[in-house]
Amino acid sequence: MKKASDFIDEIINSLLPDEKKSYLILLKEWPNIAGYDFARHTKILEFSGPILRVGADHSVWMQFGKMNEKTILGKIREVLPKTEITKIEFKLGIV
Repeated sequence: MKKASDFIDEIINSLLPDEKKSYLILLKEWPNIAGYDFARHTKILEFSGPILRVGADHSVWMQFGKMNEKTILGKIREVLPKTEITKIEFKLGIV
């Protein structure tokens, strides 16, 4: 038996363009992609083309993100194999 959330996902997937779907998937999967602790201190702001913009609530988390950018990008590609994202820009104080 399908859950209500499965039906909602199917409806959303049928109505939204691919870029919006990718954004929603990133938002939903961010804790799994970035790690729970890091995700609590960051927020996906936007992505356009190859750049994902992420806000961080403290410079320590911003630096952590920069140091782990390649790992995070690899996990994004696992979740979104057709993604164009190749770079992450971090902004301080926007969460």
